[in-house]
Amino acid sequence: MTVTTAWLNSEKTIILYDFEGEWTWAEYHAAVDQSHIMLRTVPHTVDFIVNMAYSRHMPPNAYLNIIDAARRRPENWGISAVVVGPHMTFMRQFRARLGRLLPGLGRHYVFVTTMEAARTLIRREAAKRVAGG
Repeated sequence: MTVTTAWLNSEKTIILYDFEGEWTWAEYHAAVDQSHIMLRTVPHTVDFIVNMAYSRHMPPNAYLNIIDAARRRPENWGISAVVVGPHMTFMRQFRARLGRLLPGLGRHYVFVTTMEAARTLIRREAAKRVAGG
């Protein structure tokens, strides 16, 4: 159906990707391009919540498309907390493979099962950055 992108808070520290239904790579890349424009409007690190809880599939050629987007990311991209339901357990394997294909990139992706867990993770990571760790 679609992939949407929006600021999740007024401080512009979190961007939300919402994946719904059967989305396409064209929709994904349009959302990524929009988020890159958004990232370039602020000087600070921005984290992402990638809500895939309502998406039940991944189109073919996932590695190529996600690696392409990751290579083009702006410097102030923080972490991505990817919300997946039990139907997308293959995403955990995806993260491990992505980390092998692009060393260092895997640490930018964390998989959780709820939006609240994603928010908690991002708050914790933001606190570490403020503390200098």
